[in-house]
Amino acid sequence: MRAEERTVGAITGDIEIDAWLSAQIDSVEDEGASRKQRYLSAIAEHFVGMGKLLSPVTAGPSSDNLFDWDEERGLLQVIAASGSNSLDIDELLRGLSASVEKMLEPGTEESDAQALISSVAKQINGVEVLYAPMAFDDGPTQLSGTVAGFAARVEVWDLRRSAEAFGAARESESAQIERVFEMPDISLCDQEVKALGPFESEDCEVWIAVLTGDVLADIYHEHGPVLLELNVRSFLQTRGRVNKGIQDTIDDESDRFLAYNNGLSLTASAIELSDGRIVGIRGLQIVNGGQTTASLHHAKYIRKRSLAGVRVQAKITVVPDTVRDDLAPKVARFANAQNPVRMADFTSNNRFHIVLEELSKVITSPSGAHWYYERSTGRYADDLARAQAAGDVNSFRAKYPANRRLTKLDVAKIELAWAQKPQLAALGGQKASANYMQSLAEAQAGDPNERFYTDLVALTIVWKVIEGVAKEYGAYRAQVAAYTLALLSHLTAQRLDLDTVWKSQFVPDALANLIQSVVPLVRNSLVEGAGDGNITEWAKKPACWDAIREIKVKVPEDALRTRGTEGVPVKKGAVAGSTLPLSAEDAATIAAIAEYGAENWFALSAWAKDTNNLTPMQRKFAFDMGRRVGRGETSFSVKQGRFASSILSKATNLGFKP
Repeated sequence: MRAEERTVGAITGDIEIDAWLSAQIDSVEDEGASRKQRYLSAIAEHFVGMGKLLSPVTAGPSSDNLFDWDEERGLLQVIAASGSNSLDIDELLRGLSASVEKMLEPGTEESDAQALISSVAKQINGVEVLYAPMAFDDGPTQLSGTVAGFAARVEVWDLRRSAEAFGAARESESAQIERVFEMPDISLCDQEVKALGPFESEDCEVWIAVLTGDVLADIYHEHGPVLLELNVRSFLQTRGRVNKGIQDTIDDESDRFLAYNNGLSLTASAIELSDGRIVGIRGLQIVNGGQTTASLHHAKYIRKRSLAGVRVQAKITVVPDTVRDDLAPKVARFANAQNPVRMADFTSNNRFHIVLEELSKVITSPSGAHWYYERSTGRYADDLARAQAAGDVNSFRAKYPANRRLTKLDVAKIELAWAQKPQLAALGGQKASANYMQSLAEAQAGDPNERFYTDLVALTIVWKVIEGVAKEYGAYRAQVAAYTLALLSHLTAQRLDLDTVWKSQFVPDALANLIQSVVPLVRNSLVEGAGDGNITEWAKKPACWDAIREIKVKVPEDALRTRGTEGVPVKKGAVAGSTLPLSAEDAATIAAIAEYGAENWFALSAWAKDTNNLTPMQRKFAFDMGRRVGRGETSFSVKQGRFASSILSKATNLGFKP
């Protein structure tokens, strides 16, 4: 279907959905953002929880779009919103084309989105647009067009579809445990899919069929990880032994794929038959065999291999929605798996998260602060909407402001970073969460206790400060935040004064100054370590942590605590850092930063921008030094001194005079 002009209805008209919309907007903490931008952020968070997105990033403070990258499908993903009552989809795609084309141009990486797009430019196979108008739209939910020369598919998520999928229409408290996911409906009218069955039991029926490799690859390309929502694990990439074997079979013995492969286990709400053939599957989910499906997609769309002759057996279990959540995980658990399934992969309603939620309801900081633990995506907005309906919204906001909301994915990233595993935190929310739950299972960790909870909240406050500082340095904020917290954990042997942070609910000056000094060192190391490669991918490698762990910074004693670490996981072998011994040369380069003067640093930065002689990072560094020297700062690291010296030397050689 081509992109088209369409009319969308007014935002008002459904009281429940109006309340849901307001709650989504109010749940986002960003004073400088517009109403539309805050709604976009809320919807993006739902898509992350849904599995459609990994870690969306912004194209700048004035942008109404967010961007993400689906590595498995080679798709650039765009999340767009609109408050207009009319929309020309072609106009939307033209605007997106202009934005993407501009970000594909070599030059300064001014935003996380530009850094992302420039790093994956050569790998883009297509564009997926998730369009979420702040209005009702009864038109088609699937459209197509082009963005920056790439084939684009547009999914329309109007207010009604979004509210129904993300929480406004749930009927009971138990239904709020996990979100309602959009299970795709699949058409197989063009395929000769013969079915054997049904084999009936009390609450389900089973069909046996054989699907072509092309059908599975195409289905995955269109719907992506949403097909695996009820699966117990995400795609493990083609590096695993089994997935490599699948690729080898496709290349060398495609006609034997059916004989070698164990097949798929699918669930569906219904199947459509015609003359003994399956022509449609409603509410399809791949509960076992996600590795096979994603590997077939990888072969066809990434490696450009033919899947002619590839056949896969499929067992399709048709179950009513009332038993889906109970039956599907059991099908996945008991099915014959090609990769070992770990029990920690079943995270829905995990006791760890239930206990953490209970602790958040009863523990208050000495300063009177409550924190809201959001065990399932969107629950905060639901509670906010209920409070609004009950006329109690002001007291709810006073008790649980949006800036004191902690999500399940936040916990995973923060705890992994604190445990000095930033390369796992850098994988993004969903994969970080899976790794964190796996680590808890392997450690046979007990229930979180009060000490764990208070330290977690304190670490969250520290994390937010780190993100704020990292934001000043441009792109890669998420990676810089993860590695900065990990480095602080390493340098202090996990002895940061979290007690003071918890009691006061803010970061004291000693720790804030430490963060200010560590963030630029971490960012510089990330950029330098990646070289000409993809910084985001470099951040996912253990070697990146090995390099950043070598950074030495003097930690002030008043940033440390002396109490025991009961309830806090401590990484064995972590030792406090110390300052590098200063040579006379290093001492001179450090002193030269302040001696150069703020005005000269600003002039150097402006000259470099005008002449394009220095790298974007060098120009930014010069500007930052001007700002810090202007504030009267005189304490700089050896690494900063050496970097400053190299910049001054290069500028002088090129003729710049202060």
